[in-house]
Amino acid sequence: MKPRKNLQLIMALAESEMKQKDLAEKAGVSRAIISMALNGRYVPSPEHMHRIACALDSTAQELFGEEK
Repeated sequence: MKPRKNLQLIMALAESEMKQKDLAEKAGVSRAIISMALNGRYVPSPEHMHRIACALDSTAQELFGEEK
């Protein structure tokens, strides 16, 4: 089964006008974590979700929550 891209995270990153590298630095995580999360190959830990969400002025639920 092919991983599903995280469209909410992709859109938030695009709206922020940051590059993956910039988001990683602001969130205090590696660029690899950002890349894998965007591509749906990795679900970040709750702490990393929170850091990424804060860096994007969002919430972990909005970016990583269940789709309805």
